[in-house]
Amino acid sequence: MAKSINPANPLSREELKKFTEISTVKGISLILLDYAVLAALIYGAATINHWAVYLLAIPLIANRQHSLLIQMHDAAHGNISKNKKLNDFVGELLTAWPMFIRMEPYRITHNLHHSFSNTNKDPDFIEERFPQSQEVLKKALLKDLLGLGILDQFKNMKRLKAPCSPKIKALRILFYLSLASVITFFGVWKMYLLLWVLPLFTWLKFILHVRSIADHSGPELQLNEHPFNTRTVIPSLFDILFIAPRNCSYHMAHSIYAKVPTYHLKACHEAIMKHEIFQEKARITDGYHNLLNEFPKTEVEVKEKNFDFFQGSVFS
Repeated sequence: MAKSINPANPLSREELKKFTEISTVKGISLILLDYAVLAALIYGAATINHWAVYLLAIPLIANRQHSLLIQMHDAAHGNISKNKKLNDFVGELLTAWPMFIRMEPYRITHNLHHSFSNTNKDPDFIEERFPQSQEVLKKALLKDLLGLGILDQFKNMKRLKAPCSPKIKALRILFYLSLASVITFFGVWKMYLLLWVLPLFTWLKFILHVRSIADHSGPELQLNEHPFNTRTVIPSLFDILFIAPRNCSYHMAHSIYAKVPTYHLKACHEAIMKHEIFQEKARITDGYHNLLNEFPKTEVEVKEKNFDFFQGSVFS
């Protein structure tokens, strides 16, 4: 007879100790690696200066920006360094401010998400009303790719604003003045807008939208209890390069153990999936390309299924 386990805490103490081990060197190294890749992509695209290269570079750059946001997410959980001051400094300066947001307000809203996942107290869930049909989702995702969701993105940025100390405010002003000065000195405003700002408000917006759908959306997921109210996507190579780096698609493992840093998340997922209850009940999707297939095709089908459990959508 299989040993009964608690789905909210399925791992042994020994396993959990191993997976929650934090390495400051590894955490900061991953961030620096992202910047090295970004520098290579931007320099290469600017040097070749061909429209086809720009079309390829923009999604690759956006995915590295996404990787930085994933590191910010880790920092929000204290997973970059055991030293809180260093953890928060790195999280703000290297991962949040370059994206025009702050980590601390994100930490507050994200902790609410973990505490009240898929309820009306969940700030993420309030924005992501489902069910949705494939036809509605495709239109919304196309809107993101064309940069037409920029107003929604500004609203999200505004949500991540909160009062901060005069010291932090002064440091942020100094950061942006320094950034603007460097860009002006080298005369690269055009490249900055094309190869940093444009990816941020197009492909990255698309990525974050896809991720928000994948992590918790779908009528049956919204009705399930934790931890079965989330979805894990096993990423393809395409997904890793263009959508989901740093093991971020193993969302169920993260929802159970938020203190597991990204570099341990895949192994943590594999350990969790050894338990029979997770093999039976966990929602595992093979690649993001299969995600839309899990939703009704048309709005007519949505109404026929009578999923009026939540109404409205920011996507429609």
